[in-house]
Amino acid sequence: MSKVKFRYFHHSILLLFSFKTNLVYNNMFFFIKGLWVQICFFFFLDNMMYM
Repeated sequence: MSKVKFRYFHHSILLLFSFKTNLVYNNMFFFIKGLWVQICFFFFLDNMMYM
């Protein structure tokens, strides 16, 4: 329970930090994050297809 609360607290701090940073860095971070999620998703899809 405390781990979950700490995780949400840490996430809120990260959100505040990202809002305080400039727009270019924010967009770059979200773009890289989205790209990473897409790559992971497509790798997972390929593995499921070939299994």
